[in-house]
Amino acid sequence: IYRIAKELNGELVLIAVGPMTNVGIALAKYKELPKLIKKIVIMGGAAIGGNVTPAAEFNIYVDPEAADMMFCCGIPVHMCGLDVTMKAYITPEELEEIAAFGTPQAKLFHDVLQKGLEKYVGWGKSGAALHDPAAVLYTVYPEMFTAEEAGVRVETKGPLTVGKTVTDLYSDKQFDDHNAFVVTNVDREAFIGKVKELIKKY
Repeated sequence: IYRIAKELNGELVLIAVGPMTNVGIALAKYKELPKLIKKIVIMGGAAIGGNVTPAAEFNIYVDPEAADMMFCCGIPVHMCGLDVTMKAYITPEELEEIAAFGTPQAKLFHDVLQKGLEKYVGWGKSGAALHDPAAVLYTVYPEMFTAEEAGVRVETKGPLTVGKTVTDLYSDKQFDDHNAFVVTNVDREAFIGKVKELIKKY
């Protein structure tokens, strides 16, 4: 991370789609790193609710200290949490349409989503959430999404709330610093259209 950030001289956009441990280690080791990264886009967190606990989303819960370090480091963080990724879903019919492209990447996409799709449909959802692709596509095509500036910190101590991304997005009381952008919505039709286009093209 540090080497590439130096090479790009402040233009690196880092996309983190797992626990933030490596980001936290890099920030601790290289004090000048915040000046070398343009922004960080994460798949993680949620303004309301969680998935691994009632309060916390998995990627943040695994290493809340690293996540909080990231939010506090001065780099703008764009949080694609459960608020938006659960809306970025693909239906069984759309998945079959992609499989019909017949390309190796379309077949792989179709096959790897089968168990996830079965799980989501079993939960009564309309389709499988494309969590990580949502963060990646937000980075490249932000016009398909809605994001709001907010203050975000991560709870690291509370026994019931550890790993919660605490945001002032829906609060009368605001943090002193709006250090992040919380992505709250997606144009799902445009999103799925772009997924189809990219899989067919590449």
